[in-house]
Amino acid sequence: MRKFVYKIFTVLLLVLMLSPLAAFNTKGDVAGENGGKLKCETNWQVIPQSGSTGGGNIHWRIEGDAASEFRTALLNSVGNDTFYPHTADGDDTLDKEEIGVYLRSANMLESYVQRGGELESFRDNAVFFGFSPRRDISSESYEYYGVRVTRSSLNTDSVTDDTSGLVGSTADDTSPVHIHFKMSFHTGPGSKDYTLDMADPTIMEAVWKSLMIPVHKNITIDTHNNHKTTYQLDHTDLLSDDNGSHGIVLRNGKPMEEQNYSFDPGSQELNIRDYSTRVGDNITVVYAYTYDWQGNSQLTHWSYVVGTNSYHQPDLGDGTLHLVRTPAGEVLYYDIQTGSGEMSENQIKWEEFKPLENPQVLFVIVMIFAYLAAYFPKKYYKDYLNTYPLKYQGRAEKSKFIHLMCKILILLLFIIYLFPALGPIFFRGIYVIGASVGVTVVMAVLSKASYAAKKNSIPEEILHPPEPSRKKKVKKKKKSKKESKGRKLRCDHCGEVFTVHKDRSLLTIKCPGCGARQRMLKEGYNYLLLDEKALRSFSLFSDFLSENVSGLILTTKLPSKVVEKHGIVNSELKWISDTTSEDHDTVDPKRLDFGLTQAISHFCEETERGVILLDGIEYLVVENSFEEVSKFIKKATDITSMNAITFLVHVNPTSLNESQLSILEKEFDHIEDLTRTEKGNDTVETY
Repeated sequence: MRKFVYKIFTVLLLVLMLSPLAAFNTKGDVAGENGGKLKCETNWQVIPQSGSTGGGNIHWRIEGDAASEFRTALLNSVGNDTFYPHTADGDDTLDKEEIGVYLRSANMLESYVQRGGELESFRDNAVFFGFSPRRDISSESYEYYGVRVTRSSLNTDSVTDDTSGLVGSTADDTSPVHIHFKMSFHTGPGSKDYTLDMADPTIMEAVWKSLMIPVHKNITIDTHNNHKTTYQLDHTDLLSDDNGSHGIVLRNGKPMEEQNYSFDPGSQELNIRDYSTRVGDNITVVYAYTYDWQGNSQLTHWSYVVGTNSYHQPDLGDGTLHLVRTPAGEVLYYDIQTGSGEMSENQIKWEEFKPLENPQVLFVIVMIFAYLAAYFPKKYYKDYLNTYPLKYQGRAEKSKFIHLMCKILILLLFIIYLFPALGPIFFRGIYVIGASVGVTVVMAVLSKASYAAKKNSIPEEILHPPEPSRKKKVKKKKKSKKESKGRKLRCDHCGEVFTVHKDRSLLTIKCPGCGARQRMLKEGYNYLLLDEKALRSFSLFSDFLSENVSGLILTTKLPSKVVEKHGIVNSELKWISDTTSEDHDTVDPKRLDFGLTQAISHFCEETERGVILLDGIEYLVVENSFEEVSKFIKKATDITSMNAITFLVHVNPTSLNESQLSILEKEFDHIEDLTRTEKGNDTVETY
């Protein structure tokens, strides 16, 4: 499981590197009506709380002819000497004070962002002219990418921090203009399913809509008709009706109450009903126009959502969408270019918690089925491997196509989870779940069929080798001295002369007189002991044990039987088995790093002089793979060599093929072949 998790995170890193390729749909630039362009960049950061809250920014960038047009409109707006005599300096250059007026009047901008629509009346936003507005926007909420703006500000402490390209510029300057806007917000209540518009000209063009161009006219009250005076206004020489004009009446520099006047935008008729006015009084009629720019607009939006929120089921006809799912939340990117004022019909659904679309639920499901998909090829390979007799298991080969296909399908599974917006398809949660189940079923069926076919192709002579034929016993003739394979040895300890087989290793020979071994292994080295049985390896291990030398045995045999058969003392025994036991210290054969390697490392750290015997390397190969076991042996020999600990590894040479045995031999200081080539009267068997 641990290796599987490591591989999965490697896959995730690879997939994240490919994230720029995950686009849902694209559309080219839309030609504007002039050489200018308005770019609006928005981003939200949403965190889970009681009703998710967060913050965000809007950044407007006005380019080309549009920048010159914006500066002209701004000068016309804030450079009016009737309302801003302290800023109206009569020149065509925007200074810090004039821009500060625009920023301090940002409630109009907020109103557009918060309401998401046309202003009901210019009176509701009279703060633009320095008056206190009478408005209540708390009852009106505007959902934009699933959030509701609750607080917004343009910090006016430093003009240049919130705007760029305005101070010191003139009306004909076409260099880019930047305006930054900060917000706080919360999402809608509960798990309501919102269908959201992905591009709204309100957000895109709020910076233009907040520009009011005031035009004023001084009027003298000359008559009363039941306390009512009617005026016909004409502004055709100023701005067109299409720009959406809004009016307000001022008397003595103060706003007149709404019940004291009425205005009909269609007929341009203004009716003043003021019982306190007299003939000869002077009043000022102010007519203000929202500016409506025409040109090329581009919206770019990022949403960074932490928690259980999810975007799903986009309905796109144009624009570019990227969406990244992660266990922590989702990241959404959207880009569209339209003509000014155009309303895109693109939509996407937003939900605070929807089980089948929730990124955390989907991640758990994908992890579970990815693990199962990887489990089946390993399971059926292991069954196929165990079909071979132990000494022939080196001939068993994996079905490389099946295992490669499994990795590719798991990779694709994580790709569609992380990047649901791929090409023309959006992979909803139900598609991800279906793909997860499908990948698992496919790998189970194909793995079983592939290794079943391999089992049927195993040669019969390997599965059922013929029994050796019984031959009649024939008396052997005595060999002449020339034909004898014996050799004489003199014991270095007692001097006794005895005969042994000439091919016998001195490590396996003990003097029949005094019992002394004719050659000893050197302390502090690592040895690969080749022998069909582990009997001699345990004997060599026992030679090292003394009061000053401790031992560690890692064996697949039951520790109590090892002690009984070999008389092991002063040694720690660990049983390599996947069976748990209260009576024995067990080590999982699949935990090579955190089980066996850790046991060897701990023994080396706690022991000044010691010897380690590893018995059962063939079983480790079956439970893992030869490649993993060879890596483990490399680590073990490095650890024991650095700590001057003797390391003995017993292996049956018939259980591995020649290439595997050759690879294993390279990791040891010495290789000792303890295999007896012949048994006879001239051999000395002492254990």
